[in-house]
Amino acid sequence: MAEIVKSPGRLNSQSDVSKLLRLGMAIVVLNIAGKAFAIDLSIQPQVRLGTRATDNVRWNAEDQESAFGFDNGGGIEIKAAHPYWNSTISPSFNLRRFVIGENLDADEYGVRSLHEWRFADRVSSNLKLDYVRDSTLTSELTDSGRSNIVANRDAFSVQPGMVLLVDEETSLNASFLYSDVAFDAGSDSGLVDYEFKQISAGANHIIDERLSIFLSGFASEFVVADIGSNTLTYGGQSGITFRYSSTFEADAAIGYVKSDIDFVSQQLALVSDPFPRVVVVALEQSVTTSGPIASVSLRKTFEKMRGKFDYVRRVSPSIRGSQTLEDDISATLERYLSRQWTLGFRGSYNMRAIESDEIDIAAGDLNRDQALVGASLAYQVTRNLVVRTEYRFARQLLSETDSPVYVNALFFSLGFNCEPHFFRGL
Repeated sequence: MAEIVKSPGRLNSQSDVSKLLRLGMAIVVLNIAGKAFAIDLSIQPQVRLGTRATDNVRWNAEDQESAFGFDNGGGIEIKAAHPYWNSTISPSFNLRRFVIGENLDADEYGVRSLHEWRFADRVSSNLKLDYVRDSTLTSELTDSGRSNIVANRDAFSVQPGMVLLVDEETSLNASFLYSDVAFDAGSDSGLVDYEFKQISAGANHIIDERLSIFLSGFASEFVVADIGSNTLTYGGQSGITFRYSSTFEADAAIGYVKSDIDFVSQQLALVSDPFPRVVVVALEQSVTTSGPIASVSLRKTFEKMRGKFDYVRRVSPSIRGSQTLEDDISATLERYLSRQWTLGFRGSYNMRAIESDEIDIAAGDLNRDQALVGASLAYQVTRNLVVRTEYRFARQLLSETDSPVYVNALFFSLGFNCEPHFFRGL
C-alpha cells in the first residue's frame, strides 16, 4: 500500500515532532482555560537499551543476510489530570544501529497522545493523536511479502470518539479514524503511500453481571493515489462478552464485510495514429468482494500463570497497495517463576491474501502463510529496572513459491522506568 510523491500535508521532518507535541499541549491548555480547577501533572522518563541478532533479516528464501545491531532509546510520559479531562502525551525515540548488516540503520521518533473529556455525567469523548517515524524493520511481522523491504515510514493518525451512556446498562459509541502513511523508498520497493479513513458506531448492553452484548458497524476508504486504487469497505458485526468468573473471560463476534474496489490496470493495445503500433494503456476497472469476519478471545488467569488465545478474521490495509483478507491465530502464556522471574511463551499463525484475486496490483506479494513461536525470560531487578531476553523462530511460505522462509532472531533488552515526578495543584 514512478518516484513516490508525498502529499503536502504529510509529516516528514524532525520539526514536526515538536509541532505535534506543542499541539497536544495546546489542547490541554485550551481545555482548562476559563476553569477554576487546578490540574495534577506528572512526568515519567523512560530509558530502553537493547540488542538484536538474526540470521535472515530480510526474510528471503535465498541470499539470506545475517544482522546484529543495537536499539537504544527512551521517552517521557506526561500526564495531566483535571476534574473534566485528562491527557497523556508520550514522545519517544529509538536509535537503531547495526554492526553487521547493510543499510539497516534507522532514527525513529514520534509522539503519541490520548486526551479524554467528560462533558456531562453521561457524555464523554476522547481523542488519539499520533505521529511516528519508524522503520519497517521495527516489526518482524510486516506485510511486505516476498522480502522485508527496509525503509523509513511516516505515519500520522487522528481518531476522535464519543461515548453516550443511555442508562446503567446501555451505552452508544462512535469514532472516526484518519491515517496517512508515507515511505522513503523508491518505486522498485513495492511500498506505496496510502490514506485510510474509517467511521464506526456501536452499542453495548449489559444483560447481567456476567453477560453483555454489543453491535457495531463501520465504513472505510482506502486510497492509494500512486497506483490509482480506491477501496470502499462496509461491514458490521455483533457479539458477546462473557465473564465466567474473576479469572476467566471470553469475547466472541461474527459479522460481514463488503468491498467495492476501483483500480487501474495496464494492458497492451494496438493503435494506428497514424501508424500501427502497440502501446500500453491504463484501464479503469472495478470489482466487488465480500465475506464473513469474526473474532474470538479467551483470557484465563491462574495463581502463578495467565494465558490468552485470540482468533480474528479481518480486512485491513497493507503497505503493498491493496487491502488484505487475514486470518490470525495467536496464543500467549506467562508463568511467574518467582517475584523476580517471569517465563513467557507465544505462538501465532497468520494466513494473509489479497482481498480480491482479480487485482494484479500486489498479487503474490501478499498471499502467504506465516507461523511464529517464541519464548522470553524477564528478570525484575528492581521495581523500575527490567532485563528481558526473547528468542523467535518464524516460518513463512508464499503462494507463488515452493521454498519456505526460515528466520531465527534473538533479542535482549534493558528497560528502566523512572519514578514519576508529580506537580500537584498547578
